[in-house]
Amino acid sequence: MNFDGSFENVSTLAHEWGHAIHSLYSNSTQPYTTARYSLFIAEIAAFTNELLLSDYMLRNATNDEERIYFLNHAIDRIRGAFFSTG
Repeated sequence: MNFDGSFENVSTLAHEWGHAIHSLYSNSTQPYTTARYSLFIAEIAAFTNELLLSDYMLRNATNDEERIYFLNHAIDRIRGAFFSTG
């Protein structure tokens, strides 16, 4: 990942960090044979991290233009989670 500090990159980092933390907890609390999980479950952890970031950004936006941007981003991510284009 080429991180340039943009919100899009921060959102991607939050998503991937959700995967990392989920794997860490799964691997540290379960035996190797049962620590695996489905893609659906993995995406829940990653998506939750993105929503937490969106909530933070919305609460700390300084004007309506920022709020609209972050709200639109969150809506697009929710829509994308239910209606995948690929």
